[in-house]
Amino acid sequence: MTTPFLSPLGWNTPIVDAKGRPTPEFQQKWRKLFQIAQTIPDASSATAMSLLLDLIANDEGDILRRGGLAWNGLASPGGTTKFLRADGSYAVPPDTTYSLATDDDSGLMPALSGTATQYLDGTGAWSTPAGGGGGGGAWALIDSVSAPTSGALALTGLDLSAYTTVRMILSGITVTSDDSEVKLTFYTGGSEVTSGYRFRLQGLSSSGSSDTTDSQSTSAIYLNSTSANWGVGNAATKSFGGDYTAFGLASSTLHKLVSGQAVAIGPSDSLVTFQSAGALNNAGVVDGVRVSGSSNLTAGSLTLLGM
Repeated sequence: MTTPFLSPLGWNTPIVDAKGRPTPEFQQKWRKLFQIAQTIPDASSATAMSLLLDLIANDEGDILRRGGLAWNGLASPGGTTKFLRADGSYAVPPDTTYSLATDDDSGLMPALSGTATQYLDGTGAWSTPAGGGGGGGAWALIDSVSAPTSGALALTGLDLSAYTTVRMILSGITVTSDDSEVKLTFYTGGSEVTSGYRFRLQGLSSSGSSDTTDSQSTSAIYLNSTSANWGVGNAATKSFGGDYTAFGLASSTLHKLVSGQAVAIGPSDSLVTFQSAGALNNAGVVDGVRVSGSSNLTAGSLTLLGM
């Protein structure tokens, strides 16, 4: 499209003569301006505007740009792999793929996994970091349960493959019957394991007495003493809490090892503490944890953290 040119009148050029009539120079400029106005297309509707733009660029996909004294069309290069650079040219971004990113090229991110604890790793997969997602040595939440079901606290269907160490925190556990024991069992293959455990624990009481319990073959790892008057009291104000660390739960060859400590208020209102360790001789990979008692648990929580 050719742009009409109209030179300006000089600042000292008169537009009327001494008799008040337009000067020839002004009349010439006016006629030229009228001629230019007649060439401007109507743009009062979308159709008219489209015709006006077609005078500048008539290729589908063109981009309008200002160049010099006029607008013109920048033709589309076609395809889907180029972008418009600041200098007005099209180019393919370097080291880029328009499918999922690879270790050679930048690209698209894979669809979200929908799991809040997973992160996109260097292989392009969503995974749960063993270190808690960026906090080297930090504990990552695996799962928790805040109330007993059928008299026990249980977490099943777990994937512990990313964790070499699992921490189990028990809090606010209350029981139905006075002098109750609290015990720990694991699940493998979706089923609770009820044999192959052994444990050893030592208890100290605020009354000054002590107690040691040792069992080499039992149905669970006991977290407090099985001796009389060393269990958990069942009054509304009495409870049990403990912090335990487990090793080898994701292994298909190693014993599952547990160690930790607990504190409780006993039947006679004494404060009792326990230092304990236990093991499960089972080749299955652990996929669940259950805390129960010699009587039903009525309240409490179980939280699992991994590292």
